[in-house]
Amino acid sequence: MSLTPKQLREKCNEFHKDRKFSNNLVDILAHFENINAISPACIIAVENIFTKILKEKQMSTTHLEKDGNIETPEYKYRIWLQECYNESWEKLQNTLMNGQFTVKLQAMVTLFKFIAAEGTNPYKSSKQHPFPILKLSKILEIVCLDDKDFNKFVDRIKEYLEFKDVQYFIWRAVEPLVSTVNKPDDILIRNFLKILEFLPKGKKQSESFLCNIKSGLPNEQKKNITISNIWANISKWRHPTATHRLLLLALIEHIMPCMSKPIFLTDYLMDSMDVGGAVSVLALQGILSLITKHNIAYPDIYGKLYTLFTPEIFSMKYKARLFYLADIFLTSTHLPESLVAAFAKRLARLSLSAPPQDILIIIPFIGNLILRHKGLQRLINHPNGGDVDEDPYMMEESDPYASRALESSLWEIQTLQNHVLFRVCAAARFINNPLPSVEWNLSNVLENNSDKMFLSELKKKQKIVPVTFEKPTSLSLPKTEDFNKCWFLTM
Repeated sequence: MSLTPKQLREKCNEFHKDRKFSNNLVDILAHFENINAISPACIIAVENIFTKILKEKQMSTTHLEKDGNIETPEYKYRIWLQECYNESWEKLQNTLMNGQFTVKLQAMVTLFKFIAAEGTNPYKSSKQHPFPILKLSKILEIVCLDDKDFNKFVDRIKEYLEFKDVQYFIWRAVEPLVSTVNKPDDILIRNFLKILEFLPKGKKQSESFLCNIKSGLPNEQKKNITISNIWANISKWRHPTATHRLLLLALIEHIMPCMSKPIFLTDYLMDSMDVGGAVSVLALQGILSLITKHNIAYPDIYGKLYTLFTPEIFSMKYKARLFYLADIFLTSTHLPESLVAAFAKRLARLSLSAPPQDILIIIPFIGNLILRHKGLQRLINHPNGGDVDEDPYMMEESDPYASRALESSLWEIQTLQNHVLFRVCAAARFINNPLPSVEWNLSNVLENNSDKMFLSELKKKQKIVPVTFEKPTSLSLPKTEDFNKCWFLTM
């Protein structure tokens, strides 16, 4: 018979009060036999019992074993508690896999509380760090394989990723999941990589711990070795585009900074550059990191960057990142003018079919290229640059040096001065005036989107344009002779 929440609380209180009520624990665990009968109150009752037991070290047998008291009733009772604790773990894991979502969520929260309590007060002595890594590994495996409810779990998982010890041991926990000979389930890998997206980046790390362990964390070198082992496994598998993108994101933000020799990633990143779309943009960021930090030269990197600028970028998630990276690559004033002109001309041509928010990125981007290379000012009023019908620039040419961009002109920017939106018209008029002495700040426009532009237009005060000579006073039509001459209304 199922117990009510009140009865469950009473049984918990009796269990803690006197050992003669120890069988109350058996009664509570019996509720887990029927997956459909499990309630959040039942899970909380198990949580209440074992978090208190762990906190008060009622399961620890270390001191009894040292004294040779392994045949005493106390020792047997503590061993029984350990068996019940392990049984509760198995039952909660089964609930996390097969229960209704509200019950599954409570099971996950309780399991993390068990990890916190067990890591802080381990009931078994060990030379290893007391954080229960294998148990965290099992939770991750179950949650990541649950494709139906994974996105609902994410918000709670983010809370645990704020803890420094979880950030450290999550890598150790996932290592056994990816170290198998065969590739794990695509769903598991994809969802695990999604979890890594929420790990703090750079130096923005919390100093709080899930498990209050006085010994602190092992050294970073062990973590780096673990991360390198994980990468050695998952990089060998064939990934669909979605997983490939998430893998590159994890590589750039979390794996590369931990690798002792990231230059070995060169071939992988160059191969990823050929995939196209968001994958190529993320690979480009990895390449930039290797160029700036390790002084590595890549063949035809500008040619690959040039081919990334296609109409598809305007619907791409990492569009702003692409413009940001391209701006860095094209910062040098020592680049050939023919190369930079090709980028300016390609972007100008793309602007004719770009959404307004992206045009407002392209225009200052081109303006900055002209400021860095004064010779490109000839593109503004090139006498032989042609126009729409006779433009010598070859958009289909993949080699920027062979595109004949220097022979062309920026007639596209002139065309944008007739755009329907005033903000675009005003931005395109920069070619009519003397160029500024400093570059435009792209950070102000990189995060532009259609919603922001729409709200901005709504806030503008518009001049009221008169549309009639007689102000209406009601819903009825004005009774004027001129109105009746021009219009004939029928019902």
